[in-house]
Amino acid sequence: MPIMIMTKQELIQHASNVMALERCAPELKDAVKGWLDAVGTAEEHAAAEVLAAELKDDVMTLDMVIEHMGYPDVIARLGERAAVIAENAKAAKAEGKVWCTCPACQTALPLLLNVDDLLA
Repeated sequence: MPIMIMTKQELIQHASNVMALERCAPELKDAVKGWLDAVGTAEEHAAAEVLAAELKDDVMTLDMVIEHMGYPDVIARLGERAAVIAENAKAAKAEGKVWCTCPACQTALPLLLNVDDLLA
């Protein structure tokens, strides 16, 4: 996905898309909500910094997904799904993809790739 300059309205739309997700890390949703609530206020930049840090923690590369699915606690929680997710990630990587293909990561990715616009 190419990096392009995003307007504030585009950032807000992408953030709203993250909020609409059924499954997403609660910490990421909290950070997105905090930024959306702060847009246009004196707290906006601080909220953007929190969101930027959370995006960097939660939006995963395929290598991160593959590693994560091998952790014993993840295997215990997800069971056979962990192996399926890891295999899907390996297949996506073989196709030349870099980023996790789950809906949450794909929806939040434009924000991560345009974090400089978020912090501007």
